[in-house]
Amino acid sequence: MKPIAPLLALAVLAPLSAHAQPAPIWGGHYNMGVFAAGGGSEADGHVSLECSGDELADAGAFFLQLEPAASIEPFVDAPPHLDFLIDGDIFTVPVTAENGAVFFYRSEPEDDTVTLPLIAALRGGRTLVVSAPELDIAEIALRGSGEALTYVEQCVADND
Repeated sequence: MKPIAPLLALAVLAPLSAHAQPAPIWGGHYNMGVFAAGGGSEADGHVSLECSGDELADAGAFFLQLEPAASIEPFVDAPPHLDFLIDGDIFTVPVTAENGAVFFYRSEPEDDTVTLPLIAALRGGRTLVVSAPELDIAEIALRGSGEALTYVEQCVADND
């Protein structure tokens, strides 16, 4: 009978682990005057967002970096903008590209109309799909983004 006891324990615990919620895939931090947060994975794509804190000369400046999913080949002619689709809402973000493979967006507080609505959508959304013309290049779950982006959003709002 002893060999059956571990099998019974596994049979009871297996359904419990299948229903357990995975840990958030987003995280945030503060370092050297910069509030930052990011999420995603190499396979699905990764997005990082930063805001310069009040003690820095460029207080409120916002910076976004997107790395497409690993299966996406670098662009020969990188698009000048990407569409960020968050639960049905589309945000068109002007970007620059490095080697056609990593995309950047930077804004200053006085000329920014995209950042706060984008951050709010990321905080409250479930999934981010980033598209270049006719091609989805990242699909990032937003689980944990609400908490991770709290201070980035506050930094941008305080300097807007």
